[in-house]
Amino acid sequence: MKPIIIKYKTEYSLRERIILFVLSIYVPVYKLIIHKRYSWNLKKNDLLQFPEKTLGNELGLFLQREELEIIEKIESHDVFHLLLEYKTKVIEESAMTFFLIGNGKVSIYTIGSAVFSGIFYPEKWKYFYQHYKRGRDALPFTHWDFKALLNHNLEELKNIIFKKTNIYTGI
Repeated sequence: MKPIIIKYKTEYSLRERIILFVLSIYVPVYKLIIHKRYSWNLKKNDLLQFPEKTLGNELGLFLQREELEIIEKIESHDVFHLLLEYKTKVIEESAMTFFLIGNGKVSIYTIGSAVFSGIFYPEKWKYFYQHYKRGRDALPFTHWDFKALLNHNLEELKNIIFKKTNIYTGI
């Protein structure tokens, strides 16, 4: 198994560095637990070959912009960033976790991340609860096959999730 590399930037606070350290251990363990999940077998450059404004191309651009590589079996995590418009800062990662729980994604990873975030950021509980409610109000989407949606327009997918488009008629 390839190691998960999480960049420690100098502007990270001690609290953020501790969380990133824990994640660097937690993510590989989680990958072992979900060993039955399939990998997309795609790299950043493969994603950049998708047509402009598609989920695939935008995912490639996101990874390029954030200087990230796709993590096997956890590819959907970066898709969540795009669809939900959360940045990769630690506090926004935490808020996204609460959104996902509100949206029905209850797993060892999301619950563990939420508990850890709640302990490390007690002053952000109200903020996290707002994102939980935002997730609860959105169309459940975490079960979608995102690899099959890489050719779809990113904005249209967002509109479906946030109920701005009727999923059945496309309007």
